[in-house]
Amino acid sequence: MDSFWEIEQENYGFVLTLLRDWDIDRVNEFSNFVNENVRLGKPQNFIIDLKNVNYIDSTIITVLLSIFKQVKKSGGDFFILNPCDTVLTTFQKAGLSGFFKVLNADVDLKTQIRYIEDTKNH
Repeated sequence: MDSFWEIEQENYGFVLTLLRDWDIDRVNEFSNFVNENVRLGKPQNFIIDLKNVNYIDSTIITVLLSIFKQVKKSGGDFFILNPCDTVLTTFQKAGLSGFFKVLNADVDLKTQIRYIEDTKNH
């Protein structure tokens, strides 16, 4: 079975890129993979790149919230990268527009994360 995500470890955390829209049959596999990495203390920051995702539903929002809680519990930060307008609208309708930290792909990730961490510490 081919993967619908790829992961890169950077010095500022993991960047997990979804390669296509969510495969609802593999959501549990995805969630378990992420939660296992968080449980093992990796990473400090967890970034999910949604550049290839055109929609999300309540199942996916539940998974993202679960991952968010796990990452926060382990002392890390959780970021959403490159969400399309449809995904952002879904976040707004679910009351989550200010909940997830959304990163802009046009700006260097490391710079954005450093800025967020600096403002959090002041």
